[in-house]
Amino acid sequence: MDNNLKIKMLGEFSISYNDNTLNDSTSRFKKVWSLLEYLITFREKEISQNELIEVLWEDENLSSPTNNLKTLVHRARNVLDSLGYTEGKNMIKFSRGSYHWNNDLDFEIDIEIFKNLIDKAKFSDNKDEKLEYYFKAIDVYKGTFLPKSAYESWAVPVATYYQNMYITMINDMINILKEKNDYQSISEICEKAVIIDPYDEDLHYHLIYALAKNEKNKEALEHYEYVVDLFYKQFGLNLSDKLTSLYKTILDTTKNVELDLNIIKENLKEKTYSKGAFYCELGLFKELCQIEARSIARTGVSINLALFTIIDINGAPIKQHIMNKYMDKLHSSIQESLRRGDVFTRYSLCQYIVMLPSTSFENADMVSGRIARDFKKKIAKPDLDIKFTISPLEPNN
Repeated sequence: MDNNLKIKMLGEFSISYNDNTLNDSTSRFKKVWSLLEYLITFREKEISQNELIEVLWEDENLSSPTNNLKTLVHRARNVLDSLGYTEGKNMIKFSRGSYHWNNDLDFEIDIEIFKNLIDKAKFSDNKDEKLEYYFKAIDVYKGTFLPKSAYESWAVPVATYYQNMYITMINDMINILKEKNDYQSISEICEKAVIIDPYDEDLHYHLIYALAKNEKNKEALEHYEYVVDLFYKQFGLNLSDKLTSLYKTILDTTKNVELDLNIIKENLKEKTYSKGAFYCELGLFKELCQIEARSIARTGVSINLALFTIIDINGAPIKQHIMNKYMDKLHSSIQESLRRGDVFTRYSLCQYIVMLPSTSFENADMVSGRIARDFKKKIAKPDLDIKFTISPLEPNN
């Protein structure tokens, strides 16, 4: 039987001994866990009562903070007692007016294991050995440092430290594996990495590139579409030229030589029938606009662009997850109100842009007004409004 205490801080916070495990779902005292997290994170030093009070009751005015702290430590020791390892008072020590975690205990902690593996890899000149350490480190790094305390001011720099260490490791692994042409391993480690850090665009790039190298173009293109949607919804951002260029390269090489035009025509068809306007990502929308702008000079056909923007009439900021719900409603209003030949895309966090071929300004204004009314009916929020502007697409001379 393993007599070591096991502490996890990456992806979760838990303390285990044999078959007993404590985590923040086993206690109703949130501050107990904050205390333990802080003591274990800074286990190499004695922490004054004043420092702990400031950390744990940062925005609270307490009549007797020292007594509050003593009560909290007593509760934490009682929680630790339930592990059956040793008495809680032997795990949290008090001396000279300060508290500290007992480093004389036999315990292993995942952040130390992770860092030791990274250090061993860093000082190894053998790339195979380096990869071996890295793969072990990946198994240890289960996620962000103390995710439930992610917004605590003291935890942010520590979480950033380990996150940067993790990303640096992944990038080094990718470089080594590229030399070996091991794109299967690259795709596997990137698939895990983008779950842990979904907003690192480089990780998505390497994953898409590796999938394409493994001739999994369908999966590569699907992941690109997922990333486009993710970045639009969270930040209202377009992807980098580097990633969109990779997307176009994969598209260009997706199809093998096919001489049967009927088969090609079948492949070009929409896979599923959908009513209303055609939605596409911004890069494709730009190219469609450029194609139409070329034809305008020759045909003289009128094409209008309509830009829809969701705003709060009081100027108050709208939280991203709330905005995403409103944007889904607007997406529905646009798609349902337009013809199948019309095209639209998400332009920013709170905007859609629509291309309306063969329409006069008056018709475009009428259609846009209908979309705005339908959207406002769907959300029924008096403090929310939608603005639209219309402008003709200019021909390319």
